[in-house]
Amino acid sequence: MLGKILLSLKLKKALAPFPMLPRHCPLCLSTQQTTLIEQDRNFLGLQNAQCNRCGFVFTSPYLNDDDIGLFYQSAYRENTKGKESPQAFLADRPWMATRGQFFADRIVPLIQSSYLDFGCGEGSVPYAIRARLPQADICLVEPNPNYLANSAQLCKAEGAQSLAGIPADKRFDAISMIHVLEHIGDPVSLLVQLRERLNPEGRLFIDVPDLDQYKTLSDFHIAHCLHFSVHTIEQMLARAGFSIEKMEQHQPPHLPASINVVARRAENWSGPDLNAPPLADPMAKRYADKIRAIPTNPVKFLLGRMASKIS
Repeated sequence: MLGKILLSLKLKKALAPFPMLPRHCPLCLSTQQTTLIEQDRNFLGLQNAQCNRCGFVFTSPYLNDDDIGLFYQSAYRENTKGKESPQAFLADRPWMATRGQFFADRIVPLIQSSYLDFGCGEGSVPYAIRARLPQADICLVEPNPNYLANSAQLCKAEGAQSLAGIPADKRFDAISMIHVLEHIGDPVSLLVQLRERLNPEGRLFIDVPDLDQYKTLSDFHIAHCLHFSVHTIEQMLARAGFSIEKMEQHQPPHLPASINVVARRAENWSGPDLNAPPLADPMAKRYADKIRAIPTNPVKFLLGRMASKIS
């Protein structure tokens, strides 16, 4: 418990230079929203709201896009994971190899010769893919320079801290975002950029936490500013010019219950139509009621986490 409290205090200090600003809905751009919960697992008092128009759930107020980038480059790993060194991170988590193999099983069939892992972290997934496809052209994007360098070396891959650092003429058979999209301030804009980096028959592979399975404060924290349901991830991808080939709710190893999506470029798409609102989530009220019912007492939350680890 003491370690969690100290890490939360450290995180609060790291976030102090970054102002939290109100924002519009990242899916439909509406400014009309209702706050559902005003606490998080690090006790920062984060507010998560639901869009009154489309039902999407997101953190607001939140960091602006520039500050999100700075946070992930310099403060995220050390202040949320407790490890600035990727080697130390992996030493504490030997099960990361299992996670890497799990996702490699699903991504390798999508790759003919080229693959981009957007948000590669410590490199477990591209490392597993490299072992199976030694000749593949693998590229990595990871904002933290230490994690990027470690992953690029492990995977014998080209890497950059942002998509702009990947050569503009490169196109990929598959692009993955594994528990990454929920971290993005402007998701539609990024998805549109990734769409342009796919080969005509390429596939986008996404895994995100499943809002339908949220149960405790553990599901709300500073790094996850977007909270997807099956409906809203479908609407987000459609707005960015994708059509879904496969979607399933599943339980990946050592991750929360998630939604997995394989999507391809939609035909006859000319850009996001910002004047056409997405269809409202039919489960919006259910999610709102469920989130409002989550207990927010910090002591009870920490004691509950301790009890679950003991059991």
